[in-house]
Amino acid sequence: MKKPPGGLPIQGNKQAKVAIIEYTDFQCPFCSRNFRQTYPKLVDKYVKTGKASYVAKDFPLSFHSNAKGAAIAARCAGKQGKYWEMHDALFANQRQLGDALFHQEADTLNLDVKKYEHCLKDPTMEKVIARD
Repeated sequence: MKKPPGGLPIQGNKQAKVAIIEYTDFQCPFCSRNFRQTYPKLVDKYVKTGKASYVAKDFPLSFHSNAKGAAIAARCAGKQGKYWEMHDALFANQRQLGDALFHQEADTLNLDVKKYEHCLKDPTMEKVIARD
């Protein structure tokens, strides 16, 4: 995973003249629809061709009880270079969001469990999410 100066997850050419910025909530049904229908087309047509970069920003809504935890899980996976893999897994399994899924996907992605667990408990991660 490449990181621009703000530490945000980014795909594609970070020197591209266009940046597509997604504000997302992993528990939001409309964000899930974007993930299934629009996101793949944007990645294929613009990101993979170098015409644009794709940047993820977190916007967990307060009434989605698992959204902030999912955002933290994705960012912690990102610290080990697996943000986009966790991003995809969380949206693909949106109805199962919660600690069990976060840990299952960390295992699936072969993350360093100790580092991942430490990151999940790090209070600065909530500040990172809030900053978005």
